[in-house]
Amino acid sequence: MAETESRPNGRRPPQEGEIHLPNAPHNLDAERAVLGAMLLDNDVISDVMQQVRAEDFYQSAHQRVFARVVELHDQGKPVELTLLTDTLRRFGELDQVGGYIYLASLEQYILATSAAVEHARMVRDKSTMRRLMAAASTVLREASEESRTVEDTIEMAEKLVFEVSQENRTSRFRPMRELMAESLQEIGYLYETKSPTSGLPTHYKDLDGMLGGFEPSALIILAARPSIGKTAFALNIAQNVATFSKVPVAIFSLEMGADQLNMRILCGAAGVSGSKVRKGKIREDEWDTLRHTASDMMNLQIHIDDSADLSIVQLRSRARRLKSKFPDLGLIIVDYLQLMSGGPSGRRQESRQQEVSDISRGMKQLAKELSVPVLALSQLSRNIESRSGKEKSAKPMLSDLRESGAIEQDADVVMFVHRERVELQKDEDGQQRDRSLPIPTEIIVGKNRNGPIGSADLMFLPDFMRFTNALREG
Repeated sequence: MAETESRPNGRRPPQEGEIHLPNAPHNLDAERAVLGAMLLDNDVISDVMQQVRAEDFYQSAHQRVFARVVELHDQGKPVELTLLTDTLRRFGELDQVGGYIYLASLEQYILATSAAVEHARMVRDKSTMRRLMAAASTVLREASEESRTVEDTIEMAEKLVFEVSQENRTSRFRPMRELMAESLQEIGYLYETKSPTSGLPTHYKDLDGMLGGFEPSALIILAARPSIGKTAFALNIAQNVATFSKVPVAIFSLEMGADQLNMRILCGAAGVSGSKVRKGKIREDEWDTLRHTASDMMNLQIHIDDSADLSIVQLRSRARRLKSKFPDLGLIIVDYLQLMSGGPSGRRQESRQQEVSDISRGMKQLAKELSVPVLALSQLSRNIESRSGKEKSAKPMLSDLRESGAIEQDADVVMFVHRERVELQKDEDGQQRDRSLPIPTEIIVGKNRNGPIGSADLMFLPDFMRFTNALREG
C-alpha cells in the first residue's frame, strides 16, 4: 500500500497534532484502511484494538476518529457512519476530521476487512519508528547539554529505547476484562496442577511453599552475617533456576570474580570439596566427576558480570541490554547491595542513607520495568552481634538490615540465612565439626508482601557450599 499525502474529494483534514519530525515515517493509506474496516465490519474492532492505540496514528484527524470508534464500541453501540458522524459533531470534532464526506470516503481504501489487523500492524510499526526518532532527537538534544555526564546520557538513551520496545509489545493501560481473564487462567492452572508456586520457583520446597516462588517485578532481599552462606545460597538458586526452569539468570557480583563464582557453582554441583580443589588434592574419580559436571553445565544460561565498582545506573543499563538479548530472562541477582554506588550519575553521595535509598528504589524500579524478580544480597548491621551469645547466634530481624529503612520499604520479600557458624560447632570430643556434614539452616522470611512470614528448613553442606532441602522423617 503506497505511502501518500493525497486524499479524495479535494479537502484534506487538518494536520495539527501530528508528530513533526524530519521525514517522519507514516502510511496514511494504511490508517484509512484500518478506520474504514472498523466502520464496515465491527467484528474486527477488538482485533485492531490489540494492535494499535489512537496515538499510533500519524494524522490527528485519524486519532480522533479512532478514539470515537473505540468509545462507541466500548459502550456496546453499533459503529457505523451515521452514528459516528453524530458523535463527532456533538463533540465539535466533525469539521476537524474532514466532515461526513471524508468519513464516507474511508471505505474505498478497504481491499478486504480480513486485512485490517495487518494494516493495523503497519500503522503501529510506523508509530514505533516515529517514537524511536523522537527518542533519538531527545538524546541528541540532551547530549549537547554540558551539565550531563556520559553515564547519564547513555542510561537515558537506553531507557528511552527500551521503553519504546516495551510499548510496542504491550499497552500502557489494561482493561479489567483482560486482567480478570489472565488471573482466572493462572488460578485454573494452579488448581489443575496443584502447583505450590505461581512465580519463579527456587526449587527449595519449603521456601517455595511459603513464597509461591519469586514473583515477576519483585525485589527480594537476602541478608545474613558474613560467612554464613548468602552468596552460596544465591548461587544455588541461580543454578536451580537455570537448570530446572531453563531460563537465563544474570548475576552482578561486586565482591567475587566470575571465575571464583563459577568454581563454587561447579564444585557444589559435582559434590567435590572446594578447598580440596584449590589445594590440588582431589582424587582421580573426583577429577572425572568435575569434568563431566562441567560438560553438562556448559549450556546453562547463567551470565556473570563481576565489575567491582558498579552503580545503579550501570546495573539498570546492563540489565536492559541482557533483557533485550534474552527476552525470557528469569532472574537478576546482585551481590551485594552495600557495595554499589547510587545517585543520578552513579557517584558516591555524602549521605550514605540517601545513597542506599536510591539504590534500593532503583532495583525495585528495574524489577518492575523488566518484569523480572531481582534478588539483592545485603549485609546485616552489627546490632545482631550484641544479641548473640558465645555459643549461639541471635536470629536476624528486619531492624538488623544495614540502612534498613529504605531497603525494608522497597522490598517485596526480605529473607535471612540463619545457622550456627561451622567454627563454633564441636563434636562430642570437643573437636571441630566435620565440614562435610550437613548443618541445619533456616531461611527466615521476615517480610512477605503477598503471603505469610516464617521460616523454611534447609541443610547446608559447607565443604560444597551447597544448600539442600531438609530431610523429613516418615
